[in-house]
Amino acid sequence: MFETVRMPVTVLLVVGDRVEFTTPDRDHRDPMAEPLAKVLPLVEHLGLNARTLPGVRLVASIDRQGDLVGLDRP
Repeated sequence: MFETVRMPVTVLLVVGDRVEFTTPDRDHRDPMAEPLAKVLPLVEHLGLNARTLPGVRLVASIDRQGDLVGLDRP
């Protein structure tokens, strides 16, 4: 069975080819980082792009392996 965990995240910033997120367990000193190429397809349906991401609050879906598999509005 495919299970995901959902958690609130805030996009801290976009740096080069990666996106940094704060989570309930990781603040700005140790943000979660994901490749921009992986994040953009997950947020296109929300009307977001690399320039509009910083500061946006989202809900991340994380699979059993700890991989980001979805992003939605809260």
